Amino acid sequence: MTDISPINWLKLVLLGVIWGASFMFVSVALTGVGPLTIVAARLALGALFLVFLAFALGAGLPRVTGDGAGKLWLFILAMALLSNAIPFVLLTWSQQIVASGFAGVCMAVVPLMILPLSHVFVPGESMTLRRLIGFCVGTAGVIVLIGPGALSSTGQDFELLARVACVAAAACYAIGGIFTRLCPPVNPIALAAAVLVVAAVLFAPYAIWVEGMPGALGGQSLWALLYLGLW
Repeated sequence: MTDISPINWLKLVLLGVIWGASFMFVSVALTGVGPLTIVAARLALGALFLVFLAFALGAGLPRVTGDGAGKLWLFILAMALLSNAIPFVLLTWSQQIVASGFAGVCMAVVPLMILPLSHVFVPGESMTLRRLIGFCVGTAGVIVLIGPGALSSTGQDFELLARVACVAAAACYAIGGIFTRLCPPVNPIALAAAVLVVAAVLFAPYAIWVEGMPGALGGQSLWALLYLGLW
């Protein structure tokens, strides 16, 4: 087994902090704007930042013509929907009802969902007993750290549906992860930029149609949206 270097451990911890904090910032943003507007802003800001970064680094966006371009953009569309637009909507809506801790627990089981999917669809990814035990122990650890309060009922209407939405979001992330693994070779920055551009173009008009253009935002909501979009 390959040892993980300290810098990789640091990256893993940093990723966990950034992703985990997003649930808190969604709750803060919900005090000023609707859930669909949050998703649209998150996608649009992320797309603008990554497109700028991709061109600044000389990567640009993936090719739209030539051999394999059609297949590549089909994967980009799948990742835009399954790794961004759909789970963002499900989580943002559900966090109006369920506790952020419950949403966090659901995201912790994404690797458990990926494991059998990888076994079936990704060549060379076998579901060994060691991997299964490792993921189960890790998920149990997250639940213990968050505490039983994350699973307690809030008593609000549609709570069961909101919890199902959290689980569905985790499933979307897992399936989107499989599409990412199987995606044809392409510059990762260019790929990420294209995915967010497609997600934003597909979702932003719908968010504006349903919730309208957002008005003036308070300081906390604005900073929360900036965090969600840029991180």
